Amino acid sequence: MADVEPLFGAFWGDIPLFVSSIQWQAGQTQVVHNLAQGNIHPVSPRGAQIRTARLQLLFDDFDGASETGVVAFRRFQLTAGERRLFTHPVDGTYFARIGDLEAAVDESTVVTAMCEFIPDGEVNLISPTGGGMTIAAGEGAVAQAADQLSTDLADIGIGFPPETMRKLDFNKSIALNVDASFSVSASVAASANLSASATASASVSASVSASAQLQASASVLAFASVYAAASAEALVSAVAQTSGMASPSAFAFAYASAALDADVRASVAAWSDEEVPARRAAVDAARISDSISTMIEVGRFEEDLQLWPAYRAAIMLGDAVHSAAEAASSEIASLFVMLVQNPTALLPLAARIYGGEDAQDRARQIASLNDIKTVGWLEPGSYLMPARPPGSQPLFGTV
Repeated sequence: MADVEPLFGAFWGDIPLFVSSIQWQAGQTQVVHNLAQGNIHPVSPRGAQIRTARLQLLFDDFDGASETGVVAFRRFQLTAGERRLFTHPVDGTYFARIGDLEAAVDESTVVTAMCEFIPDGEVNLISPTGGGMTIAAGEGAVAQAADQLSTDLADIGIGFPPETMRKLDFNKSIALNVDASFSVSASVAASANLSASATASASVSASVSASAQLQASASVLAFASVYAAASAEALVSAVAQTSGMASPSAFAFAYASAALDADVRASVAAWSDEEVPARRAAVDAARISDSISTMIEVGRFEEDLQLWPAYRAAIMLGDAVHSAAEAASSEIASLFVMLVQNPTALLPLAARIYGGEDAQDRARQIASLNDIKTVGWLEPGSYLMPARPPGSQPLFGTV
């Protein structure tokens, strides 16, 4: 059985591909004018080469796979005539068609195939940290950024130690959570910056409390709501002393920061679940962005040069979450809203809009974008729909 670790990741629609090597055309076409005489031959640029990619694919009995390598190859081969979204390991996601496909199988029944993917539309190059990353890569980048932020907060004395923070369970009450996660003998070792940076003014606290009421329905882990609840708890109990923080406000800031860390990790991990609506990533990313902004404001990161590492780490975490959200929804480049006036079956409607060849994939995307109470059936109402590619035509007239 092959090792997955050294392989590149790519996708052909909803089919994950394991790539051992890749080559693609990235040059320009030039017209060379060979003059009748002389040593100077003018060159006229004619545009980019078509960015055809040739991938060495590997189909094997990988750990956790639900099908054997031979079966996986057969499923991939059945799509050879389709136009699908292809996720290139470097260039990102674009529509493509399969050209040459040469397969081989060895004595261990490992199937290898050299496959040519030909762009069928414009290829918009992206940076490695943009929407072209896989959700797995996005989740890893977010985890790394969250680790950096928690370490920086702890180093300057305004956050819990990362190893202790991981023990917190935000399904419990604040008092029980702190008692279970911290030693009673925890030392009080706050830096001189603690009270200056983590203690919010009365006006800021009042603003946060008001914001918490508005956001409570969105997430119990939103920074503002957790900060307000932790502040109230710290005023009537010994949670601040138990956690080793110098004041109720300092405890509230550290506790809310830990909740933000948990929110980030849980949200990004959920985006890879096929049963989670695709729009969930955008909603979560907006909430997390607001939480990071609130943390920066309450912690006064912009007012103290010594807090620069935490400020930078917070910005980098927000950027990583944004990139991961783009990756989670990169399969659906643009959307439009359709008003369904009468109850209708989803699959025939998708076939009418996008053509029968793409109907199943589009029906899955539509279901992911919307709250559909009955599987495969649309009740009257407004629904988000993936936009048709430029130049494509529906199978039966227009919608």
